[in-house]
Amino acid sequence: GLFQRKETVQDVFYGAHPGSGDVDANLANVGEWIRWLTLKDPSRVYIAPWVAEVTAFKNGDVTEDFYARVLADDQEVVRRLDGILLVGGHISRGMAIERDAAEGKTIQDWSYARTPAELRPEHVEALGCQ
Repeated sequence: GLFQRKETVQDVFYGAHPGSGDVDANLANVGEWIRWLTLKDPSRVYIAPWVAEVTAFKNGDVTEDFYARVLADDQEVVRRLDGILLVGGHISRGMAIERDAAEGKTIQDWSYARTPAELRPEHVEALGCQ
């Protein structure tokens, strides 16, 4: 079927995307990325645990202390995974911190692409997407 894995999952990647600014648009956009990646690359699992925190607190009291805590959590997650994929049109301050936590891991920088439709064909091919 559509969601059936065709091979064993090799890696788990952290999905980094700008979260601040137009929060609702960014949450919708990262959802589009996760959907596209899940459909196109069955050999990897892509996660974006920061989405839950942003969703839970988007209308609440988000202080610099809270932001620092969330980024510390994100860095810990990145260090435990196989790699990070940067997307969303630009690299935000938080994404740069997450990327730096991925030292020694696979870092795929597609930050130029706000949406999957903006990906360069060679990036899709290099990933092995179907």
